Amino acid sequence: MDLRWLDTADGLERLVEWWFGSPGGSLAKYDVRRAHHLVPRPLQLLYESAAIHPRLFAQNYLVPVEELQVEEGKLIFYVENQRVQDWATLAADSDQPVWIRENGPDQSWIPESEPMSRFVFQVVLLECLLQAPAAVWGVGLPRGLAEVALRELSPLPLRPWRFPVHPSQFYARGPVIAMAHPSGRNEPESLDVLIAARSAADLAVFNKLAREWPKECLLRSPDTEPDGPN
Repeated sequence: MDLRWLDTADGLERLVEWWFGSPGGSLAKYDVRRAHHLVPRPLQLLYESAAIHPRLFAQNYLVPVEELQVEEGKLIFYVENQRVQDWATLAADSDQPVWIRENGPDQSWIPESEPMSRFVFQVVLLECLLQAPAAVWGVGLPRGLAEVALRELSPLPLRPWRFPVHPSQFYARGPVIAMAHPSGRNEPESLDVLIAARSAADLAVFNKLAREWPKECLLRSPDTEPDGPN
């Protein structure tokens, strides 16, 4: 991944094409031209990418243009796949803040750390990770083991976001991307770490490290794939 993409006008589209390949379709439900007056320009870029890359959204849900609506002054545009969380912004042309809210009684909107122009990169990176052809995925890893793997990467200059828990941090180096966050398990010092690439060969160092992880923590690695290394 080229870190310069985070600061260039066409960076989001370059990230999408790097991971998912050239455009391969046209999804009318993401034709943002019908709602450009509602959607901040950085979010328009995400809709434009989703419209021509049908595989982009498979984990969470980018709200189709016709379903966009303003509630309590906020435009809900992104929804967790089981509707556990919603994300919203303001209906305006320029870059805007982003909020997240748990779905449930009396839940309040909480600000995300990044504005929309950076948040859209986090959205795409999550989809890249969870749709990766090759991955090393550890859950409930002892912090020391997780940090050994993360030292092979560099934290991206994106402030942590709140999905699936806060703080979730993205990493990358060369063809490899990753995300790490506190584990949902009971161990307070454990981390969940997902490291991904488009080729298993790019994960060789991480696959080797994962062989030292507790078996109950290893969710996925090239070794666990049907045609993976032995």
